[in-house]
Amino acid sequence: MKTDFKNQLWLSLGILVAAIVVTAGAIYYFAGDLGRQADAIAAQKNLMSAQNNASFELAHLKNDGPKAADYTTAMNELWSTEDDLIGFPQWLQNVGSNDNVSAESVFAGTPTSPTGGAGTAGFSMTAQGTLSDLTLFLVDLESRSTGFLVSIGSFDLTYQAPEYRLSGEGTIYFR
Repeated sequence: MKTDFKNQLWLSLGILVAAIVVTAGAIYYFAGDLGRQADAIAAQKNLMSAQNNASFELAHLKNDGPKAADYTTAMNELWSTEDDLIGFPQWLQNVGSNDNVSAESVFAGTPTSPTGGAGTAGFSMTAQGTLSDLTLFLVDLESRSTGFLVSIGSFDLTYQAPEYRLSGEGTIYFR
């Protein structure tokens, strides 16, 4: 009977230890699987959030499309074409006369056609007037006057009594 009891005790303890080991292994496996599933759920949630934000932005862009078309049309009206360059020397003289400056210009080089952006044409100019009038002329030429988009690349300013003389080179941008 003692041997039956010992055998029964060892058998019960063995079953209990085996059950604990199997349970611990199952918990370890399912905990790792649960972590992977939680990571997958979090990644899916982030993807859904990004797609939701993209849909929201697309709706706003579609809503703003007609406004952008209006602005594009307005900008194209302000931007000269290559054919309009013929009027540039007269335009420069008019800007100069508005600022009490005598101005002349000549095209320099061959214009580059617009390919995916703006076309450019080089020019050189001379202007005469007081220092304050020439300063105002340069500001008007590059940023205030409408008609042509112009940038001045370089210029020289010399004093020739009783006024100043400005010689410069620049670029005209066109569509």
